[in-house]
Amino acid sequence: MTATRIEVSSSAAPWAGGPATPSRRSLAGLTAAVTAAAAATWAVGVPAVVIGGACALLVIALWRSYSAAGRLDRPGPEEEAERHWVITDEEVQVSRTHSVTTWRWPAVVRVDVLPGHYLLHPERGRPLDVPREPLTDAQDAGLRAILALWNLHSK
Repeated sequence: MTATRIEVSSSAAPWAGGPATPSRRSLAGLTAAVTAAAAATWAVGVPAVVIGGACALLVIALWRSYSAAGRLDRPGPEEEAERHWVITDEEVQVSRTHSVTTWRWPAVVRVDVLPGHYLLHPERGRPLDVPREPLTDAQDAGLRAILALWNLHSK
């Protein structure tokens, strides 16, 4: 079997993790729901300390998700630089101006095929993206063949 080697470069922005933050409408709805739940629990005799603690935990969780989404949405100078991918039967290597990241295929547990990107997911941590725009039809087919070789199907 001939070893597959795919090389592409792109200065497109990396995948930013989907929708960055909830909309104002969804936050308003969530606030109304929490207020109604707090009033209902107060009406049936749940102590104010318990209600306050639950609301505080909810606020902390929302703040953390907003904070994380904001960080994902702001690429740093290193992420804005052109990236170069070398994809083989054994690994994926992404190089930027001052760094190189190499993932061997056994470390990838799942692949999502999105309209603009392939997202390679490790067991833990942030996925590695491969943009589809710079891939030729032959390179795209070659990457799909590598994914099939490693039994990585879009989930």
